Amino acid sequence: MGKGLTDEQLVAELLPELGDDYRVAKSYARDVPTQSLLMLRSLLHQLTAKIAEQLGSPLTTVNLYDRIEDLNRQRLINVRLTRRMHKIRADGNRGAHPEKYRLDFSQLITIAERSVTRCAELAAELYPVLLKRDAPEYRFVPFDSIAGREICYRAVMENDPQAQVLVGQSLKSKALELRNQEFAAAEKAQQTVVEHHGSAALFAQAAHYFELAHERLDDGAYEYGVALVNGFQGKAQIERGSELVAKAAKAEHADAMALYGFWCLTGTKAVAVDLEQAEHYLTLAADKQQPEAMANLGVLHYQGGPKGVDKTQAFEFTHKAAQAGYPQAQYNLQLMLLNGDGCKADPAAAERWLAEAAEQGHLDAMLVRAQHMLSSDELGQDHQLARQYLQEVIRYGHSLTAMVELALALANGAFGEADWPQAVAWLKAAEHRAEQVPEDEMARALPTLKQEFMRHIQSELEASSDDTGLNGALAQLTSG
Repeated sequence: MGKGLTDEQLVAELLPELGDDYRVAKSYARDVPTQSLLMLRSLLHQLTAKIAEQLGSPLTTVNLYDRIEDLNRQRLINVRLTRRMHKIRADGNRGAHPEKYRLDFSQLITIAERSVTRCAELAAELYPVLLKRDAPEYRFVPFDSIAGREICYRAVMENDPQAQVLVGQSLKSKALELRNQEFAAAEKAQQTVVEHHGSAALFAQAAHYFELAHERLDDGAYEYGVALVNGFQGKAQIERGSELVAKAAKAEHADAMALYGFWCLTGTKAVAVDLEQAEHYLTLAADKQQPEAMANLGVLHYQGGPKGVDKTQAFEFTHKAAQAGYPQAQYNLQLMLLNGDGCKADPAAAERWLAEAAEQGHLDAMLVRAQHMLSSDELGQDHQLARQYLQEVIRYGHSLTAMVELALALANGAFGEADWPQAVAWLKAAEHRAEQVPEDEMARALPTLKQEFMRHIQSELEASSDDTGLNGALAQLTSG
């Protein structure tokens, strides 16, 4: 085909069997972005097989990260293509677990559209590699929301269970975004009681569509089970919801197996601890490349599964989950590399994985990474990123330690000149938080730190007694 090809036609010409997958994934980007991202990740998995089949040796692993790296080692794709594939893979992982990355609906749409664009660019770059001729010019057709209306029609008018699940997933994503907005509004207004009327209605609607599909589709059973456990329709129905997740797990639904395996590992009100069942379901889910299952298999082997502690296996599964882009696994992996658990200790590699987990929004990783950046010249001087991390940990985790770290950094001038008014404000916020978590070790250190702040401010005032900022900070520190 010649000049004027569309992006959909380009992909279809490159690999006809993947053309429909790309078209559907693109059509879902604005209305069901999580499904769009998952479809693009699946498309990439198939694409790696096609590249290996046409140009090199068959791939022996099902792990997408390893498949991409294997193609690069065989020199079937260059570094640029390798990086582009890894970005699409990482976006797919975010689509699989948006709640782990604290992504709202609008952010998911942005990521989905970006990933679709990357897929089109990838197709253009692979065109001469696979077809041995120059890639034709193509134009990227803008996104639209027609697919969303079609899905709604199928869900309501045709009683299509797959469409009902997609509508439910879209409503759930919007509900999560609205709930975050409700929390933010309450925090800004300093309200202790958060009104969730808007998000509650969306969650209830999502549960309704999952309920319509739950007897006909494993996806529906899983989603409706999760909805019941989390009280989407009001009061949580933990036993009934757990039964539905277990049913989907027995049907080998990957996310259901991962969740039910986790419940068997930790125990819940409805599911007793059963390490053999935990290992069974987590292993099956890990075989389907479910990253959360890989991470929890690592935890199981680290803590001791049916056959006892096996830190080598723990490291192997944790490393696979980290490569798949799962933030908790990346954080766990850096701890194992730091301590040499199941591997040779490698502090430099540990710091790289810590940075990766922090970049993806893992709260513990963000806190530790910020501490490292503020205390070590070897990590560079990106103190503003450290500040951003601490503020996010405070916002989402209400961390007493992060409040103290931010107060100290402001007092020490880590972000420019010392800012005592702001430092004292955060110390006072830490005191208020300490009243809620008196068992926190940091709470016991606050009186001493408060005295140190007072001495420093008084010392500064001896040299500049008319400094209104310092006087205000001292007054704030001694009040209440």
